[in-house]
Amino acid sequence: KDFGDGWEFSERVVNLCQRSSHAYYHFLAETLPLIQLMWTDLTTYPEAVVLVDTSFGNAWTPALLSLAGIHPSRIRQRDPSRVFLADTVHIPRPTPLHRPFPLLLDRLRASLLSASFAPSSSSAPAAAGEERA
Repeated sequence: KDFGDGWEFSERVVNLCQRSSHAYYHFLAETLPLIQLMWTDLTTYPEAVVLVDTSFGNAWTPALLSLAGIHPSRIRQRDPSRVFLADTVHIPRPTPLHRPFPLLLDRLRASLLSASFAPSSSSAPAAAGEERA
């Protein structure tokens, strides 16, 4: 669907924007663990795009999402001059600022140490139309 300049429509959007999620610590400790909570949504709906905040020169968010298995074509960067529209928006419970959930940090740590970001044996979320091995 074309809504003109400054508008972007997606059937599904996974919103990972929250206060200070553009900052390295806040993304690692407060936002990245939320991706594991959203893993089922990300794998069930490969057409879903992931909205993130990359303001202030943040280049690590797209890089870390890519390492987590989220195809770069699915990543949308928050832009105050654009309006994102969706039929369905997936919004995880926000992490309180400077108070990450210990259980989620433990799960993230275990996933990173095992070199498998997925919280279970599910495959990495592919881009829409992309085949999975």
